[in-house]
Amino acid sequence: MPPGPKDEAAQDPNNPNKPNSREVDKVLESILWFMNEGGPIMWVILGMSICSTGVFLERFLLMWSLRGQLKRADGLLRGLSNPSSPDQLDRTIRSAGEGTLPQRLMRELMSLWNAGAPAMREAGKVFIRGELFSQQRGLGWLELSIRLSPMLGLLGTVIGMVRMFGAIDAAGANSSEVAGGIRVALFTTVAGLSCAIPSLVGLMTLQHMIEWSQEAMNRLADLLVLARIKAGGPLPTDREEAASLG
Repeated sequence: MPPGPKDEAAQDPNNPNKPNSREVDKVLESILWFMNEGGPIMWVILGMSICSTGVFLERFLLMWSLRGQLKRADGLLRGLSNPSSPDQLDRTIRSAGEGTLPQRLMRELMSLWNAGAPAMREAGKVFIRGELFSQQRGLGWLELSIRLSPMLGLLGTVIGMVRMFGAIDAAGANSSEVAGGIRVALFTTVAGLSCAIPSLVGLMTLQHMIEWSQEAMNRLADLLVLARIKAGGPLPTDREEAASLG
């Protein structure tokens, strides 16, 4: 089969769209040189940066999903024609999505409907407190990265400076060599700050999303408690329903 236009373009050395492997190799070599010049601490900082990125992405995707679930459940409750009707509330709970956070919260509160509004309110507080603890899982690693990465960078710089001045004392060096040594020694400081700053931004973003989630869960709980107050008496028991039918 003769080569098509795309194959010919890929084989053409003068094609500007053809990927240049030499440029890629140069970039990789520059990165490896940067890491190796900074010493072993650079690899520790890189590992912390990778872990922090993974924690942020996992928590962000989770909180984004919960945000959509809570918005949908809030809209369902506010759209009820008779929010104090247990039947409508039960249908709303089923519509919230099986196993979702809003459904679990509403089921927890509705299980105490007969116990009254105060019991429902306390159950909501306990549930929300436990859910917030779960949502904050992994944030401690981001806090550790924010605090530890700059310190590791500073440690790497100090170690580099000590080595450089030791070499100067042993063999002597001119001003250009001293400046070059200081520049290399500062690589770890740059790497540490480059890890800490994105971790700080990620932590603040997740904390804001968790605060929004807490407020949304409180609104759902308040809507159910208010519905219970408006409903007045408790739900009829099975015995009362049987007696009314008889």
